[in-house]
Amino acid sequence: HFVTELGLEGILPAAVHRIAHRLTDPEHLLRDFLDLYVRDELMHVPAVRAAAAANPAALAEMCDRNVKLFLHRAAQLAETLPPDDVQKSELSPMLPLTRLLAHAVAPENLARMDFVWMPWL
Repeated sequence: HFVTELGLEGILPAAVHRIAHRLTDPEHLLRDFLDLYVRDELMHVPAVRAAAAANPAALAEMCDRNVKLFLHRAAQLAETLPPDDVQKSELSPMLPLTRLLAHAVAPENLARMDFVWMPWL
């Protein structure tokens, strides 16, 4: 059922896992760059721009909250099961990621998706 001896389940989960692992690596300073990009994107929203003009601390808080959420989600994608659990139960080491991918392609979830996205499938 697995593609490799290590229990990797194909190219996409392995690639997503590796990218998420690199994004959460402190050596790559992702947080520093995300602060810049998120702040710039937030400033393009008129309501946020007006709120930032009135209270600059609010923009910093929104930016920090969004960056923390992004890093949290990247950490969830980079999560792996401990090697002992993988060997004992023959589970995939990337079970959290494969569950996420399974939910993404589940017919029930696809049926609830906005029809505007259908051409992109």
